[in-house]
Amino acid sequence: MINRCGLAFMVVDRAYGAKVCQECGFGANPWSTHSRFLVSHALLRHSEYAAPASNTLRCAIVSGLTWSPRDPAPLFEHRVFLSATLHNGHGNSFTALLELLGPSRFVRGVPFDPNDLDSILVRHLKDDR
Repeated sequence: MINRCGLAFMVVDRAYGAKVCQECGFGANPWSTHSRFLVSHALLRHSEYAAPASNTLRCAIVSGLTWSPRDPAPLFEHRVFLSATLHNGHGNSFTALLELLGPSRFVRGVPFDPNDLDSILVRHLKDDR
């Protein structure tokens, strides 16, 4: 992210959580250590990370595989979704994700011009490596 966007992010994973606990005490909140984070959806399914995140970041995190960024998205000025599989292949699912990135430009069930994606979507294929 620093190379592409010029912004430094703290990667929150189990190792970072353990480091914060070791350095700051068992009850330390890893979400209060920085202002920008990269975290996996899988980690947020665990209550020891989700509960402090929802309290500190003032957002709702729903556990389980059906977690959605829809609730906390409006709380953040900038959003970046990184995924190997962006959606399930259904047009409505894809448009629902686009709504989170540009709610004034994309609406579920309404066709859009694929050229409108150029300003919000970066796609790298295996061949691009």
